[in-house]
Amino acid sequence: MAERRMFAKTIVESDAFLDMPLSAQSLYIHLGMNADDWGFVNNPRSIRRMCGASEDDLRLLVAKKFILTFDSGAAVIKSWWVNNYVRSDRRHATRYPDELATLYIDENKSYTTRDTGLPADLFKPVAKVDTLGSQLVDKMETPDCQLVGKLDTEVRLGKVRLGESTSNSSRADTQPNPKGFGACAPEQPKKRRAKKFVKPSVEEVAEYAEGFIKSRNLRLTGETFRAERFVSWYDANGWKVGKNPMKDWKGAVRTWIFKDYVDDSATATAADAQSLDAFDFAGTL
Repeated sequence: MAERRMFAKTIVESDAFLDMPLSAQSLYIHLGMNADDWGFVNNPRSIRRMCGASEDDLRLLVAKKFILTFDSGAAVIKSWWVNNYVRSDRRHATRYPDELATLYIDENKSYTTRDTGLPADLFKPVAKVDTLGSQLVDKMETPDCQLVGKLDTEVRLGKVRLGESTSNSSRADTQPNPKGFGACAPEQPKKRRAKKFVKPSVEEVAEYAEGFIKSRNLRLTGETFRAERFVSWYDANGWKVGKNPMKDWKGAVRTWIFKDYVDDSATATAADAQSLDAFDFAGTL
């Protein structure tokens, strides 16, 4: 069993907790300090007497659902997994497997007797090796990146973690790590999804074509661009460029416009010529 325990602020600074007498609050802290790695306490009444709390304080913790009690005399901290989380490879087995089998873990990571969550007795190691091939991990936990010894759990909030290195830890820090140990594997770059082509409406085509003609100050030399004709032609022949699916209908609109208009402000640029070459039209439109 670990020597150090933690208490979540969401529990010990809640109104429900602070509304209790100080003796009941103290009893909760002492119960948490003496619980095993699953939150079970085998002698809640002895701990009550040790810290000077009354029987009413113990009953108050039960009434407010801070602890759950069993016929065997044992008790369990309801929000144990909120206060503490002990990794499966470092967790000691509880002495109360029968009581554990009657509990579930709800969406708030709290023990409950209602069948509304994951059975608590399934919350244990499974035969699954982490990416570093170092240890067994839980289905419900994320393995740490650092590889540490089992003893590290017992003192994980000690001086080594706070930066006050001991002589042993200093020597360990100077040891070169084997390749692939002591660091997370680099993240793989995410593949970008291709943008899905959405067929435009006649109104969208007309609006875009009108804006483009005005922005470039183009002068008509042939037939006026008609959005209905543009959409109808691609509906009949397929929305594609050559043999490939079309990715940008606005580029096709610009190509159609350049077939019938010229730029008064400048001679057709090389970029416009390349835009025309980018589309392969079959037949005469």
